[in-house]
Amino acid sequence: KKILQMDFKDSELRGTVWGILGEIYEGLKKKEYALFCYRQSQKFGNRKYRKQIATLEEENIRADDPDDKESPSLIKRKADILFNQQKYTDAVKTYLDAVKINNQKKVLSDTDHAEVIMKIAYSYINVQDFNNAKVYLQEVKRLYTKLKKDEDIKAIDSTLNKLNSLMST
Repeated sequence: KKILQMDFKDSELRGTVWGILGEIYEGLKKKEYALFCYRQSQKFGNRKYRKQIATLEEENIRADDPDDKESPSLIKRKADILFNQQKYTDAVKTYLDAVKINNQKKVLSDTDHAEVIMKIAYSYINVQDFNNAKVYLQEVKRLYTKLKKDEDIKAIDSTLNKLNSLMST
């Protein structure tokens, strides 16, 4: 937003600034933000980043605006902090917000989306809400099957078996 508000003499310079910002985000491993900036750069006539855009799109990276406070990526990072602080109830609420917004915007990669669902399940396990944990583990198993993550599916099956035995006693 700030770049759009800045007074540049020509749009070519604005395109260059967007491109440099994209390079910075790519260096920080924020590929979804890098793709957004590279595309903005193109809108202002800068064709320098076509190769980077193509590479990121081949990796199924989805563009995300770094200034968007409703960004699923940003909300996911907030939830990750809560999860790491063992504030599981708050983490679940925040992860669910990320899922809801991502269902509309489709920003998170399939792998990141599956990771969010997995962390929701583990948060429920940590607060001993095994019924909800089971629901989300089954969902993440479905997602991992789609992503062909066989080792992760085995770990989920093992966790589901443990939950089932806990719930039957």
